[in-house]
Amino acid sequence: MKSYYRAILKQFENQYDQHYNEIKLAFGDGVNVEPMNKRAHQLHTYLFSIPIQTNGSPMPTCSSTTGFPSPATA
Repeated sequence: MKSYYRAILKQFENQYDQHYNEIKLAFGDGVNVEPMNKRAHQLHTYLFSIPIQTNGSPMPTCSSTTGFPSPATA
């Protein structure tokens, strides 16, 4: 079981190394990529899930049936 998860983690490690190298290539050697801590990840997830318009008001929500903004929020 451990070897299975080690193989999966190794695969992700290789993918992250590839992404890191692409970022480094795009932005130069001065870039420092670090993992988010739990608090930063929760904040990022919260802000991503509740987008704010440039005027500070929440974005309109979409109807789950039509995919279009519901009349109450449009």
